[in-house]
Amino acid sequence: MKALVYRGAGDARYEEVPIPSPREGEVLVKISHGGICGSDLTVYRGKHWRGTPGIIMGHEFSGEVAEVRSAKSDLRPGEPVVVEPLIPCKECYVCLEGAYNACTTLKLHGIDVHGGFAEYAVAPAERVHRIPTSLPLKTATLVEPTAVAAHVVRRSKAKLGNHAVVLGGGPIGLLVAQVARLVTSMPVELVEMSPWRLELARKLGFDPIDPGKVDVKEEILSRTGGTGADLTYDCAGAAPTAALFAAITRVRGQVVQVAMPHDLRAVDLAGFAFRELEYIGCRTYDYRDYHAAISMVAEHKVDVESMISHVFPLAQGKEALDLADKGSDSMKVLLKP
Repeated sequence: MKALVYRGAGDARYEEVPIPSPREGEVLVKISHGGICGSDLTVYRGKHWRGTPGIIMGHEFSGEVAEVRSAKSDLRPGEPVVVEPLIPCKECYVCLEGAYNACTTLKLHGIDVHGGFAEYAVAPAERVHRIPTSLPLKTATLVEPTAVAAHVVRRSKAKLGNHAVVLGGGPIGLLVAQVARLVTSMPVELVEMSPWRLELARKLGFDPIDPGKVDVKEEILSRTGGTGADLTYDCAGAAPTAALFAAITRVRGQVVQVAMPHDLRAVDLAGFAFRELEYIGCRTYDYRDYHAAISMVAEHKVDVESMISHVFPLAQGKEALDLADKGSDSMKVLLKP
């Protein structure tokens, strides 16, 4: 089969590799589409601490069941599926407590084991989720990032009537904003500075805040009646957004860390103390978030199709990665074997 193989920093090659053989408890999936994520780009740049040359990248992918090697699974060849790409150990105290998404040795398709930028991939049967036949496989590729957003909003315990702010309008930021709007039934304030992303945010029904044109703190306070946001979701992970946390979040509000900063950020801890704020971390998702994401995408409760900006054949995978790495001229870039 053909696959996109990471060979070193900035080096991804379209190569012939063996079709993987599923072991007992695994499913072989024929890939329809794979989505490029920020963590794929970190591997591609050679900056991911676990990314090893020779790995097939990609953890957002959809397809059809090709072969089932599990007596416990009711999946059948030909059924449309998406893959939850987490590989927990199932033995550490975190897994035993049910929070396998935060496993102490968590592994991921496309980083630790071969992923979905290929014609076929294998995955544990319990991580392969059936989807409705009415859901196009291209669209279903975005179930994975939607599950991230579902987990983020669920972790924050968002409630009806909460006023939320999302800092950063990339793919995850836009999905978090859509899920938060769905759960709270309130407007969500989205902060973004890229003209391309601002336009997409407007298309999705938001009235985004452009830091280049207004004072973000003053604008958010104005839109929230002077109190600040009940929920602040940081989907940017940048120093300027971290500096805003305490200033834009209401007393006893929540700040939810979604993006993964790669270095330390200055945060107003005194502001956190005086406002009695909660700071919540988030990591990936679990099966509940995946099921919710499948439902939201299939029932068009979130608009993921508008976020797909490009679809490249797998043979042009390097060009697709380079485009996605620029960030300014694309939103969600997919690869199709």
